[in-house]
Amino acid sequence: MRYVCLTLICSVIFSGCGAKSFIQNASSMEPTIKAGETIRVQMDAYQSSSPQRWDVVAFKPPLHSMPAGSNTDDLGIWTFRIVGLPADTVSFDDVGLLLNSTYPLDRPLSIEKIQYKKTTASGLPDGPRSPGYPITVPADHYFVLGDNPDHANDSRLWGVLPRENILGKVSKK
Repeated sequence: MRYVCLTLICSVIFSGCGAKSFIQNASSMEPTIKAGETIRVQMDAYQSSSPQRWDVVAFKPPLHSMPAGSNTDDLGIWTFRIVGLPADTVSFDDVGLLLNSTYPLDRPLSIEKIQYKKTTASGLPDGPRSPGYPITVPADHYFVLGDNPDHANDSRLWGVLPRENILGKVSKK
């Protein structure tokens, strides 16, 4: 199975702060954000605060997250949901996501019934780029997941997201 493109097309030039509009190209965040839907990214949302659990964020993907042979000159912008905060321990079992050895009861309705499994997005066993579990999120990093795990090249495959890669908080337009 080929990787689903998770790139957003920017409808405005990145400069300054404030909200920017984008078109979601991928299905990785469905049902929360559908492919082709316009979203807004609050570019200054995290200037004076840190990202919070369950926030949907826009970010520059880490280079090691890209499938082999990808063009590193145009990584695009991705959107995923923050699940693991710095110092959290993230793992999975047959029931689903575990945070700090417990099932999160406050997770958003959109991912309430989703079972994230310790496999790659294609359903194959963990690959060489996949993090080992449980994984403890280091300082200034986040564990991010797509709401549509069968079509998400997310932290399950490539590990934690550095804080410096996060561009802003996503909301629907």
